[in-house]
Formats: sequence, C-alpha cells, structure tokens
Amino acid sequence: MGLNPYQANAVQVSLRMLEEALLSIDRLMREESRGVLHRTILDIPEDHRRQIMDLSQEAQAIMTKWATDFDLGRIETPLHQRVVAQLSSAWENLEDTRPATLKRYGAVDPGLEQTLGPNIGRLIELVLAMEALARQAPDERSTRF
Repeated sequence: MGLNPYQANAVQVSLRMLEEALLSIDRLMREESRGVLHRTILDIPEDHRRQIMDLSQEAQAIMTKWATDFDLGRIETPLHQRVVAQLSSAWENLEDTRPATLKRYGAVDPGLEQTLGPNIGRLIELVLAMEALARQAPDERSTRF
C-alpha cells in the first residue's frame, strides 16, 4: 500500500503543520512567556500539561512511523527564512500604525505625529535591520550585535 506523489504531498503538508504545532505547544507548556505587551500564562494544570505532552509524543511517534512507511521526506527550513518571514509581517503591521495610517480609525491627535511617528519609524528601522542581517548569506553573517 502506498501513496501517489500528490497524496504523499498532502499527507506530508498536514503532518508538517501538526508537527510545527506540537513543537510550538511543547515550548509553550514549559514556561510562561513574558513580553511587555504579551504574556502567555500557564493556566493549564501541571498534570494536564503532562498528559498533553504525552499525547503529543504519541502523535509524533505515529508521524515518525508514517514518514518511514510512506517515505515522506523531511524539508529543512533555514532559520533565516523563518526570521525574515516573521519580521516582514511585523514590518507590514508597523507600517499600519503610522499616524497617517491611523486616520482610517478616526481623527488622529496632531501630537501623535511627533510622539508616535518617530518611534514607529525607529521600530521599522530596527525590524528592517534585523531582516537585512537575517537575509545575508550564512558566510557573510557577522557575530557582532
């Protein structure tokens, strides 16, 4: 019993998405994230978290077996591609918070151009600088921060 190439691709994509979700959930289960504007709290009881992680391991074992049984290849995504994708999205969102763009949500206080504008501009510069560093070929990357 086997999969044709299109079926194998469909199965591989679904399993890859599940695997990414499980890996993300695993990281979330281990510790709270504490940002300035976002915080994930560990509101799932410890025993439930352990059970979820056990179920996740079972799911990963099934995926490992299928990968072998159906000869589903592994794709490797370079870190820089993931970083660039996330920063590109962040840049796009930041552009939408410029005072001139906020007009679509109502009247904008004229003082925001002086307070919010430069800070949004600086955040955009920082995001674009990080993105540029991530885009460089691996041998061109500097270890300086």
